[in-house]
Amino acid sequence: MTTIRFNAITYSNKLKKAKDSNQLAEIQAEELSNIINNDLATKQDIQLLKQDVEKLKMELQAFMVKAFLIGVGAIAGLQTLFHFLKP
Repeated sequence: MTTIRFNAITYSNKLKKAKDSNQLAEIQAEELSNIINNDLATKQDIQLLKQDVEKLKMELQAFMVKAFLIGVGAIAGLQTLFHFLKP
């Protein structure tokens, strides 16, 4: 899970340097905008992630089916081999 990067000391120092409420408002809006724009997932990001998960899920299912079929084939081959090797 990605954490939101926020430097509280830097933010606090910027607020202390502000001389009036307009500067305070601008600093707060700028910092909030940075957090939202840089660190939060959008609906599109989440949709792309869901598509990637679905793709991986299908690939894993295909791999499991192949592995199962190879295992069944190997067991059948060994049974046939041992059947012919019986005295």
